[in-house]
Formats: sequence, C-alpha cells, structure tokens
Amino acid sequence: MPPMIKTSVLIATIAGALSVFWGTALVRGQDKGPQPKIMRFDVVWWQNANSDEQQGFIYGYLDCRQIPKAAKASIVDYQNSVSISVKSQSTRDPNAITKAIESAAKTLKSRDTRGAEVYDGPHGFLDGGWWGDQPANWGDSDRGYLEGYLECALPPVTSQAVSKYQRAIDRHYASGTHDDDKIADVLQQLLKSASLHQD
Repeated sequence: MPPMIKTSVLIATIAGALSVFWGTALVRGQDKGPQPKIMRFDVVWWQNANSDEQQGFIYGYLDCRQIPKAAKASIVDYQNSVSISVKSQSTRDPNAITKAIESAAKTLKSRDTRGAEVYDGPHGFLDGGWWGDQPANWGDSDRGYLEGYLECALPPVTSQAVSKYQRAIDRHYASGTHDDDKIADVLQQLLKSASLHQD
C-alpha cells in the first residue's frame, strides 16, 4: 500500500474511533437517570399553592432576603398583597412571586400587631417552635418556607432538594432540645455541609 493511502486509512481509523468514543461519552453523559424537576414559583404555582404553603414561602423568602426596613405587617397582609400583585403579572414570569414579595416589603404600611408574635432579630420567631407547629397543613408551611428560602439563597429549586432539607430539619427538631435554633441557621449548616460533600 502506498504511504499516502496508509496515512489516509490511519486517519480514517482514528477519526472513526474518536467519533465512536465521543458519541458513547455523550450518550453516557446524558444517561444519568431522570433529572431533578426544577420548580417554578410563578403565578400558576401561587394559585395552586394552599394558604399555608404561600405563607411559608413568604416567611422563608423574607428570612433569607433580610430586606432592610421591610414592612412590619402581618403575614396575611403580605399574602393578600402578593395575591393582588400577581393578578396583573404574566402567568409565566418565573420571578412573579419574589417580585411581589419584594414590592410588598417596600410598600406595605407597618402596623401595630398587638398580641401577635413579634419578629425580633434577624430571624424572628422562625425557630423550632414555629417549624412543624402549624395546624392541619403544617408540612405545607414548612415546605413553603424551604421553597422561599431556597429560591432566595440557592436557585434553581428542585422538589427533591426541598424534601431532603425538610426531612433533615424535621430530624433536627425531633428531640425538642433544639427548639430555640433558628430555622435559617439550621438550613445554612445543611447547605454548607451539602456543598462540602459536592466538592
């Protein structure tokens, strides 16, 4: 075989082998099982969430966001403000709910809520006493809190991540000896631990 043909055959063989290798690598890279479902906190989500999940989302988002001079209004006032605000927004805007919460924090009038729980300090009353201590749909409030907090701190949020952190926080508070620990502090430790295990 002339040297030029040998070289052409060798190049074709190498190119064929590489294309098989890269094709296999691409297929393997895509074959990691089902990808986690990313949650969208848009108008459609808000309309389908129950009241406890909506309130939990607001608490979690604000607890993470720590908006300076946020209105000291009741959670129901925040919830009503968000509901009114999202009626005029695009149903597919993925930031509709967080925009509405930010707007409510800036535009609601602070009011005296005597007899209500006082939100002192950076995390207020959002501790083990609040976690899991809600009526009937307590899991919805906790899930909403995590959805809101994670949407602020670590988007995109997946339902798998919410479930994982909800179980971990449930375990943390299960003994009753950590009830004074703030939810945000517990969650931050879990997030740090998770990021250390990914590196």
